[in-house]
Amino acid sequence: MKSPFQPYLAWISLIFFSIIVIFNGWEVFTKGGWSTTNFIIAYIGIPIYFGLFFFWKIFKKTKWVKSSEADLWTGKAAIDAEVWPEEHPRNVFERFWFWVA
Repeated sequence: MKSPFQPYLAWISLIFFSIIVIFNGWEVFTKGGWSTTNFIIAYIGIPIYFGLFFFWKIFKKTKWVKSSEADLWTGKAAIDAEVWPEEHPRNVFERFWFWVA
């Protein structure tokens, strides 16, 4: 069943997580004392992510694929046909984990 919001969910998610990333180091700016160490700790993940992303694009020479052209169905029938053995929990922790997962 297709949701009427489906085309916009990716954009909403992008905006939501961008706000989280931006406000991750908010205390560096609001506590009154600038700390370069805390700023770097809070925001180092952003350049690392983009650096690794572009490194992989250049290293593997992969192309940009439009979402409308992405192949999501090749090999899906083989994965759906896979039969996994039924596992039974051996203790309380496994019973809880099987309930969660």
